[in-house]
Amino acid sequence: MDIRPSGYKLTQLEEDSLAKWIISMDSRGVAPRPSTVTEMADILLAARGTRPPPTGGVNWTLSFLKCREELRSRFAKRYD
Repeated sequence: MDIRPSGYKLTQLEEDSLAKWIISMDSRGVAPRPSTVTEMADILLAARGTRPPPTGGVNWTLSFLKCREELRSRFAKRYD
């Protein structure tokens, strides 16, 4: 049995749902930005019903993308 480390904010199911959402947005031609991914993660965390709801940190999105290999090539960065 695999035990998930306590440092993760989202459950495995929530992370999978977020990854599917990012892939869905990419397939529709919308580049997901770090702020929109963090907002969606905050919505998932708020749906748990705890008060106050936990939120993602400043670098949470980048850490999440490092852990998910299938998302690295789909994430867009803003050009100068």
